[in-house]
Parts: sequence; structure tokens; C-alpha cells
Amino acid sequence: MRRGLRALLAGVVLALLPAAALAQQPGRDAQFVLRDIDCKGVTVAGKGLPAKAVVRLTLVNRDNGRIIARRTVRARSNGRFSARLEAGTRDVLGLRVLVASSKGKRLGWVDHTLAKGALMCRLPFTGPFRPSLALVAASLLATGTLVVRRTRGQNAWWPGPM
Repeated sequence: MRRGLRALLAGVVLALLPAAALAQQPGRDAQFVLRDIDCKGVTVAGKGLPAKAVVRLTLVNRDNGRIIARRTVRARSNGRFSARLEAGTRDVLGLRVLVASSKGKRLGWVDHTLAKGALMCRLPFTGPFRPSLALVAASLLATGTLVVRRTRGQNAWWPGPM
């Protein structure tokens, strides 16, 4: 009975060794995020990488697969990085950033998708909109028209007797 239990325990340990080896691979728990997405590019941040690891970032248009920008960065000693990918992203609804090691091994990717018709780029600022000023001006104009029509003997709502 003990011999069978030992064999079973050894089998379980041997079965778990590959899973433990996979968990120890560098970059396995890495996380990536996109920030500051605008018409001039995106900012990519990551954590959970080995210290001083070299990472290749590739910005891809998901709609047609075209590569928009590439950049190589080095992680800090705490395994984090943040990099700005400068590229024209006007009229691009789907973005993907591929993250790979310096040897080309894929570490992960990050996607961003806009709704069709959504504005990626802000419109130019043309000045503040002041609805209260427009409302006051329209009210004064309407009041002035009524006063002028009444003082001339005309009814503002119905035409006078003919």
C-alpha cells in the first residue's frame, strides 16, 4: 500500500514539474496597457518584466494589418516601462500594440477599438459657447420688435383692421 502511494505521489510531482517551469519563465505575468490615445500616437506601459529587459513595441492598424509605428525600449530595474509611440492615428478605429522580447518572442498585446463614427481627434477650439448670452440677445430682439409694432398701432399677434 505504501509503495503504491509513493508511486502516485511521485507521479503527481512529475506531472506538476512542467507547470512549475512554465510559471518561472520571465515575462509570464507581464501586464500591458494603452494610455493617452490621440491623433499623434499612443502611450504603452507594462509591468512584470525581468529587470532591464529589452522590449520591442509594434503599433498595428487592426482594420488592414498595416504597421503604423515601431519602437524598442528597455524596462527599468523594477520590470516596468512606459513609452510613447508617435504615429498618425487619424481615421484608425482599431489599434493593436504587439509586445515582443528582443529575440522576437511574443510577450503579449494590447487592443483598443473605437465605435464606428467616434472621433479619435478633438476638433479645434473655436471659443466658448455661451447659451445665456444668445438667449438674452434673442429675447431682447423679440421684445424690441413687439414694442415697435405696438407703438406704431399694429397688433403684434394679428394684423390690424383693414
